[in-house]
Amino acid sequence: MPRLLIAIDADEIVSANILTNPEWETAMRQPPGTVLGFAKVELYGSTDEYFLNSVEDKNSWIPFGYIDDGAPHEGSVIHTTRIPARVDAPRFNLNKVVVLHLTRFNPLRAESKDRWYRCFERTSFPEKNLLTIHRMYDFFERLKGKFKIRNTMADWFSEYERAGIDFNISDSESTFWWDWEILRLFKKHGTTPFRYLDIWTVDWEALRLQGLSQGIQGLPEEPIEVPLGRRDRVIRATLRFPHARGLVNRIMWRLFRYGII
Repeated sequence: MPRLLIAIDADEIVSANILTNPEWETAMRQPPGTVLGFAKVELYGSTDEYFLNSVEDKNSWIPFGYIDDGAPHEGSVIHTTRIPARVDAPRFNLNKVVVLHLTRFNPLRAESKDRWYRCFERTSFPEKNLLTIHRMYDFFERLKGKFKIRNTMADWFSEYERAGIDFNISDSESTFWWDWEILRLFKKHGTTPFRYLDIWTVDWEALRLQGLSQGIQGLPEEPIEVPLGRRDRVIRATLRFPHARGLVNRIMWRLFRYGII
């Protein structure tokens, strides 16, 4: 039998019914070179509910699996397809076995990660439109009033529960590795490249001092200068204004087009 490759992130897990559902047996019998598509389910703070299912809500199966045929694969630096997925490759889409995304279990953790993504995109892809970056990472706050909250399926977790795995663990942590990485980006690039990003609700100077007292390496030696110019504050406020998205988009596209941001 050929090798089966599954590529998931650290905050994702395949549903527990992978052990019992006959759909999975069918998936494993697909020929080499087959891409396996899964629904990606966004859990809503616990194992009890979810707010987004890529198949139910978007008719989109995500390529998380691959029946190995030795094909080469090279992804991009971020947000890349994780397995070989040629356009003409055979595909098998699963409807019962899903990939569960736990990123919204801890809102503070999710916000920290989104801030880092914004900064990473700004330095890695300086040609990318600021609005494009912002819209990629503000979707939860912008759309959460419109999400269809549904109950999860019992068999997504039942085998994990029998094995004594508890997903509903409270997390008191409020500072994450992404926060230290952003401070390291400030040290390398200064704060100017990030002046318009929605990251300035954090007291970065207090965090810098905290990190230095804890011996965190690579942090700035000088105090953090928060960009507080009028343009900085106006653009950040405009991006966070959710009720005029169409107008905001048009304004921001023009500012980007004429090199203002």
